[in-house]
Amino acid sequence: MIFDSLNQFSSLHFLSAEDCAKLDSVLASLNADSPVGKIEIDGSRIFLSVSEYTTRNVEDAKLEAHHNYVDIQLLLAGKEQIGYSPLDNLAVTQEYDAKKDCAFYAYNPAGGTILTLTPGVFAVFFPNEGHMPCLAVGDRK
Repeated sequence: MIFDSLNQFSSLHFLSAEDCAKLDSVLASLNADSPVGKIEIDGSRIFLSVSEYTTRNVEDAKLEAHHNYVDIQLLLAGKEQIGYSPLDNLAVTQEYDAKKDCAFYAYNPAGGTILTLTPGVFAVFFPNEGHMPCLAVGDRK
C-alpha cells in the first residue's frame, strides 16, 4: 500500500514511465465536473473509473481485495476515509469473483488502519491488499 501526495505519483515507479505519462495526462484533464464512467487509458490493462457516491459508515462498508489489478484511489472533490487491512487473519465474506477481480472480507479494526483522502492525495492498493473505500469522515456522509 502507498499513501502519498499526488505530486509524488510519477516518482513511485510501480508503473512504467510511458504508462505513468499516459495516466498523468488523463488525470490532469479531470475535475469535479468530469462525467461518471470508465476511461480506458490502455484498453483493459489500465483504466480509470470516475464515480460519484455517498460515503458510508464502517459498519455498512465492505473490505475488498483484488487479485489482478492495482487499485489507485484518489478524489477529485470532497473528503473520505478508506480502511486498509492485511488479509492474513480476515474472514472471507464473499469468495473471489474472477470476472469482477474482487473478493470481500470482514473488517477487523484491530489489524488495520484508516486513511483520510482529500484532493491531491492518493492511495495505491496492490493485489491482495484489503481496502475499504468510500467511508464517511466523522459524522459526514
